[in-house]
Amino acid sequence: VRSELRTAWLDRFRQLAQDPANLFVCHTAFLQMQVEWQTGLRLPVARYLAIQTARWHWTPLHEAALVVQQLPHRPFFLPLLKRFQELNGLKLQMVGLEEVPAWKDHRPDRYKRLAEHRAAVIFPYDV
Repeated sequence: VRSELRTAWLDRFRQLAQDPANLFVCHTAFLQMQVEWQTGLRLPVARYLAIQTARWHWTPLHEAALVVQQLPHRPFFLPLLKRFQELNGLKLQMVGLEEVPAWKDHRPDRYKRLAEHRAAVIFPYDV
């Protein structure tokens, strides 16, 4: 957020986060502390956890795991995972956002297309 817009952005974020119609959570305690330091709000932490998922049956359109990378890790994890996959004969393909045609072309349905993958691999900033 540009410095001249930061105050308005933080005010809007606080309004949204404090509205009972919305739910804001952090994926790590580290992010929780960052948000609290920057905004004064203490958001709950909900860690990534996949248990008891067998009750839902879903057939993906793509047999690939979407690797979502964030700065500063951007250049490193996807090539590393692809090489690991290649060396170990893993069948699940790893793809980055730039390899999803709808994302690359900035199509309106790009977020819907991301959900068509078998899984998502997310590397948060504090990995």
